[in-house]
Amino acid sequence: MAQLLITREPAWYQNIASVKNYYEKQFEDKVLKYATDIFNPYYVFKCKYTFTYKLDRSEKYQPDILLVSKTLKRWFIVELETCGKSLSHTKKQLRCFYEPEFKKESLVDYLIDQNSLVQNFRKELLDMFDNVPPKVLVVYDDYCSVTFDKLKSEFDFLQICVVETYRTDGHTSEAYRISGDYPYDISGTTQLKPFDFQHYEILRPDLFSQIPVDQEIIISYMMKDYKAVIFRVENLLYLKIPQNPFPPDINLILSIDISNNLIIKRI
Repeated sequence: MAQLLITREPAWYQNIASVKNYYEKQFEDKVLKYATDIFNPYYVFKCKYTFTYKLDRSEKYQPDILLVSKTLKRWFIVELETCGKSLSHTKKQLRCFYEPEFKKESLVDYLIDQNSLVQNFRKELLDMFDNVPPKVLVVYDDYCSVTFDKLKSEFDFLQICVVETYRTDGHTSEAYRISGDYPYDISGTTQLKPFDFQHYEILRPDLFSQIPVDQEIIISYMMKDYKAVIFRVENLLYLKIPQNPFPPDINLILSIDISNNLIIKRI
């Protein structure tokens, strides 16, 4: 079982096993309580807004959270789930959220009523809902590779994030570990062309003009950090990952978010 050492106390925090120690409602309450910290690049809305499935209007579902990028260029429909739960209901919800039917004016009114920080962005929100389909994110309390594989095999581009809860005996405070497909607010993406096991050519070098070259930087894969270096050879830009976790036959993309963080994903 995983443990966290919190050095400021110091104390060991034990991972709370899902289902055995809390119910789904308790997990939802935990995530909602800290959602603005967990999803800092987004405006966070506890959601009681109903979406209708386009292909079957008898199916209507309310997600747990809506995330709206602070750039007002993308949004996420978020469902909170615990491992061990039957997938049948989750799949019905996801089918609806992938093809939702809603009135954009009423959704904007709902969000403004929920969070005054967006009240001056009515036009931008209407434009976004009119032109940008939602991305879908499921947040689980623990890892279950069988469940994750089943969902991802059925729903293209589904993102799954894990928020694990840790605590110690005798401590009322808790710690949280976030991993998986975190919904970074991406500003640009490029494919990487393998050169050798440690080196990749960056095919869109213009995206990375603000990233220092010939210096150690950090890139993230599944929220795990790796040391890397970006360097130039004549007019070409390369990425070197000394402790490269990827086999040479894996296709990769390199993304940069609005805070100039670098993220690698497998295609």
